[in-house]
Amino acid sequence: MRPRQRRRKIAIHRVALHRVALRRVVVVTLALGAGIAPLATAPARGATLSVRRPFGSVCQYSHSAPDDPIVAPGQPGVSHLHDFFGNTTTDASSTAESLALGATTCRYQSDLAAYWAPALYADGLKVTPLRAHAYYARRTFAKVQPPPSGLRIVAGGTARTVRFTCIVERMPKASASMARGCPQGAFSIGIKFPDCWNGTDLDSADHRSHMAYSQDGVCPATHPVAIARLQLFVAYPAPRPDAALTLASGALDSAHADFFNAWDPGFIRATVDFCLNGRRERNCAKRVPRALRDLDRA
Repeated sequence: MRPRQRRRKIAIHRVALHRVALRRVVVVTLALGAGIAPLATAPARGATLSVRRPFGSVCQYSHSAPDDPIVAPGQPGVSHLHDFFGNTTTDASSTAESLALGATTCRYQSDLAAYWAPALYADGLKVTPLRAHAYYARRTFAKVQPPPSGLRIVAGGTARTVRFTCIVERMPKASASMARGCPQGAFSIGIKFPDCWNGTDLDSADHRSHMAYSQDGVCPATHPVAIARLQLFVAYPAPRPDAALTLASGALDSAHADFFNAWDPGFIRATVDFCLNGRRERNCAKRVPRALRDLDRA
């Protein structure tokens, strides 16, 4: 490329970046005028949103119980029926300390977290789930932190946060409308968890307010700590196309899931840093590298 053409290309690129910056200023100004909380530190000019491939923890089905240690702690039997994955000791009385001493159904022995969702029914009969796929991803300009030990979150219940997805070759890929249309294998109900933490509270009164969703790669100023975003897909045998599907919590649009973090802190920190924060793109979607697997067995 000739020097003159190169200078012209650089100038055009700078103008484009300046326009993007101006649009961001206008958006933030309008948000402030409308009383909307401003976003946390804006990305630097020319920054690229790091949408990294997630790393996944596949957890087999563990058990079902009318318990919920987040919404109804210490009150066995008062919740609607839940299906539990991951930590095998999860019950109404579970704490971060008790989960840390438990066992797991997950691929990684360091994943002692508890994952659960309302039981699914087809024509009034309970459907036994197959497994849960827990994917952790980065969706922010800022590097992400691992979820803090003991973090408790309830997510879902809205169109923005729930996906009905076919399972193809053991991975959620093809979208299906309200869990219909999966030709074979299995389907899943996927819940997208928030990825911005207020940095202080491990839980809140509604089990949601201490968390928020990033917008355009930035966390809001009220929840400035970017953490690895969890997306949980609960897999079930594909039902008949004409089956009436409901959840223990009600209709399918009430789909939600709970997460109680009890990952081994050292392993989850190393995995987040290597797979999501590294300088190079890492493909950790199916299995993390051998060095991390050795750490998992340590």
